[in-house]
Amino acid sequence: MSRAPGAPGIPGIPGTPGGVGGITMRRRYHIHLSGILFTGVTVLLGIGAINSQNNLLFLVFGVCIGAVLVSGILSGSMMMGLRISRLAVADGIVGVPLRISYSVRSNSKLLAAYAILIRERHPANADPITPPISTCIVKVGPGERVRCRAMVTPVRRGRLMLSRVEASSSFPFGIIRKSVSIDQPAEVLVLPRVRPVRDAIFESLAARRLQHGLASSSKRGMGDDFWGLREYAPGDSARLIAWRAAARTGELVVRQHTDAPISRLRVILLFSPARNDQDHERIIEAGASIIAAGINRDIACMLTIPQANLNTPAGLSPSHRHALLRGLAELAPGTTLAQRTAPLHLEDDAAQIIVTDGYPPRDAPRARVITLEQLDQQVFAPVAEHAP
Repeated sequence: MSRAPGAPGIPGIPGTPGGVGGITMRRRYHIHLSGILFTGVTVLLGIGAINSQNNLLFLVFGVCIGAVLVSGILSGSMMMGLRISRLAVADGIVGVPLRISYSVRSNSKLLAAYAILIRERHPANADPITPPISTCIVKVGPGERVRCRAMVTPVRRGRLMLSRVEASSSFPFGIIRKSVSIDQPAEVLVLPRVRPVRDAIFESLAARRLQHGLASSSKRGMGDDFWGLREYAPGDSARLIAWRAAARTGELVVRQHTDAPISRLRVILLFSPARNDQDHERIIEAGASIIAAGINRDIACMLTIPQANLNTPAGLSPSHRHALLRGLAELAPGTTLAQRTAPLHLEDDAAQIIVTDGYPPRDAPRARVITLEQLDQQVFAPVAEHAP
């Protein structure tokens, strides 16, 4: 979720302190290109009217002066009464549209506000991980509260830093733009992309555990013996859907099996200094996808990144899945992690997958090792394979 530690309240927004103890709103007038051109034409008309003493030019000059005055006074007056606040923002995911909602209220008793553009301003030293964030409102009536939302698609994982919200309008003539901005710092965590994963990767892990004498057929797994039914979850293969049972109940359910199940899975990520950030991000994306798919299959997942000194316990709840993805989102850039060296200790009997963009390690004989070049063929599945 978005965080704003110690942020002061927003004047005029219920539930937050206002007045002297609230945030001071910054108001500005902006002269943009159209305003400069219009002003230049107005000046030329004035000079021409004075030199020629032509009544028609004086009339047009007066209309232009009036348009400038009306534009400045009207836009300024309607923006003075606006109060805007950004609502809490949930964690985002790379490649998935992120919704940012705003509450806009007009304290004016007479004037409505029209054609309002709302934009997010980032800190000067922040590296934005999304395209520019903006939305618009057609009208906010006197004393009315309006909610709107901006949709933006993050392009990278990490922390999206937001510093202030700006509302502006050039109504009615587009000559002068008036803006009102409020400092409302917040951080939004953007999780790595989660892609569909091939079923074969979990089946191969079960076979590998059989080879090492670590398998058991007393729990749910990916084998051949029927175990039971459960509700369909995103990422489940269409081949596991029990269509007859689904027809009877009206809800999608999938079959669960026994015979060499995987009850626990450790996902290990290793980074090579010979690779670039784009390659490192692919490794992180693969780790996130395997974890999400494993927990969807009732496999308790663990995450180990020796170079980040990260080693999590096992879990299979949605909150545990979210915590692991948050841990991946907060990782330092891969080029930073790749400069570190750390020993790899794998002492438990959990199934192990090592995803690396370097050479496969030699001290993990039981682990399934997947290199960067193998991701598309062995990990990431075509979307059609997991369509319900």
